[in-house]
Amino acid sequence: MPKIGTKLRNIRRSRGKTQADVAAHLNLSRSTVVQMEHGNRRVTAEDVERLATLYQCSPSVLLSGQQGDETDAEVLADLVQAFPGIRDDNERFMEIRQVVAIAKVLTDIEQRLRLDSYSLGPHAYDVGTPNIAWEAMEQGFQAAEEERRRLNLGDAPIRDLDHTLVVKRIRMTKIELHKDVASIFVNSQETGFLIIVNRCLPIEARRFHFAHGFGHSLFDRNHRSFICSAECRQDFVEVRASAFANGFLLPDSSVRRYLESLGKEVRGRTGGVELDLFSDRSERVREATNVSVTGRKRRGAEPINLCDLTQIASFFGVSRSLVAARLRNLRYVTADQFESLDELDAQGAATAAHDALALTDSQVESDHDAFRSRLVALAVTAVDRGVCDKGEFTKIAELVGLTESQRESLLLPAAMPSIKRQTAT
Repeated sequence: MPKIGTKLRNIRRSRGKTQADVAAHLNLSRSTVVQMEHGNRRVTAEDVERLATLYQCSPSVLLSGQQGDETDAEVLADLVQAFPGIRDDNERFMEIRQVVAIAKVLTDIEQRLRLDSYSLGPHAYDVGTPNIAWEAMEQGFQAAEEERRRLNLGDAPIRDLDHTLVVKRIRMTKIELHKDVASIFVNSQETGFLIIVNRCLPIEARRFHFAHGFGHSLFDRNHRSFICSAECRQDFVEVRASAFANGFLLPDSSVRRYLESLGKEVRGRTGGVELDLFSDRSERVREATNVSVTGRKRRGAEPINLCDLTQIASFFGVSRSLVAARLRNLRYVTADQFESLDELDAQGAATAAHDALALTDSQVESDHDAFRSRLVALAVTAVDRGVCDKGEFTKIAELVGLTESQRESLLLPAAMPSIKRQTAT
């Protein structure tokens, strides 16, 4: 019981909830909640269900046991428990069921091919639960910088995040979800790390939520599922994942270099117009001497304008709102400039600037789905290596919607090397 109480307290704090908030949701007194968290009051099944609804997480997360094997039915049951509204539209729910089934088959094929031997999978950050929003934000930004370095991504934009991370066994796909749900994160032995993003969102928002889900896979492996919605955006674990997405898609160094390529002075924006540069002490002067370096007096003389904002958003494939917020947080624009840019964007001026500059249309994307493509490609390899028969391959192909002619065209090349090897012997 004390272990369950400790877990309840940690999860409550990670969601930014007070004991009074929990008490109001459970229709209990605050002192009763205190007793629950200290292990002095029994936690009933009804308490667990209602807390899971409050925190929008799987009920299993609230229990102290280790995560074990789950069937896809249990994964779906966890999602429904966390967000009951997800069951309202049967057609959408069946599509979620299909995605979970594909993830389950993909995990099985990867295990048969022993891909664990070739990849360590995604990294993990065991930093504990953030206690305040600022701590959550710092953890997210630091991890974003480290992951870009670890994945050798440099300062380049990441447009196809699902393709970039599929080799790390992070499953990402998009389907139509409930209007209040932006994305779903699932973590189970059966499915692996699965991130489902609402197809109805603009493409830039989908990129953000793919990165957001990737952040959950790095920090929140003790959770079986998350339902990401506007209602829970203030939760500390959500703040951390959002900070990670901000830093991963728009790293400070990338933004600075792009602004410099536009002829913008950026160093003087985050510091003063006159800097003190430390210089080593000389032999004749005992005290350390700082060299005063006068700036080019350009701070504020060349403000970042709407064209700059539009170009940055197009280059990195993110929303203009994200760019504006990032520029503000990095102190490249003032609060007044931020409000002005935001207002101009709302009036449609940014869209007009985008068209006038003939920038790449970020709304155009391929129908290619790295999640399904990886399953098909690995299934062909599995047939070639004899760990999957043609009957099973047919079922896999039907699961992802391949036609009979497509199945035959895939299996024919897979059989060719085997014929050559037999002929050679």
